[in-house]
Amino acid sequence: LFMILVDPECFCGRDFYLQQVNNLTNWVKSSKLMEGFDEILLPGDPEATTHQKRSEDGIPIDDFTWEKIRAIASAKNLAIPQP
Repeated sequence: LFMILVDPECFCGRDFYLQQVNNLTNWVKSSKLMEGFDEILLPGDPEATTHQKRSEDGIPIDDFTWEKIRAIASAKNLAIPQP
């Protein structure tokens, strides 16, 4: 692994850098879609979508895990809200 980390403030300023990143993002996302695809995703897009969905709907927990949480809470005499 080789990494170079550069502070854009030292070269072009934060505002200019963010504007250029935004321009590049818009340019990439304006590309023609390949057949069978609905959108162009950049690194971080799937995670941002998941974060937004979980902020609105909560974090999904499967029934087995939820029952384990309920059993532990019950054993400790803790009240647990319903999902």
